[in-house]
Amino acid sequence: MQIWVVAVVAGKAERQLLDLPDGARVGAIENADLHESLRACWQKAAGFAIWGQVVGLDRPLQPGDRVEILQPLQADPKDARRLRVEGLRRAQAEQGRFDRWTRSR
Repeated sequence: MQIWVVAVVAGKAERQLLDLPDGARVGAIENADLHESLRACWQKAAGFAIWGQVVGLDRPLQPGDRVEILQPLQADPKDARRLRVEGLRRAQAEQGRFDRWTRSR
């Protein structure tokens, strides 16, 4: 059975077509002949998904599945938003524009 393994490597999607025996599970991909970059992603993966649905290593694979190697978050989303808003408010204050949330300059 053929499946795709997909991961984001250095900002670009990398994929590889694998031929696995029938009845193989997601965990069997680790022992397959993966490209070096995909193998490195596999080692530091935060999880795995098939067609966008998070799955465990014991999930059986079906022909044509696309297994996505999920990477850990680069930054906490709340902190990233807070920093973005602070930068925006600082830039607006330098321009003398009114901040509608804090009602000050």
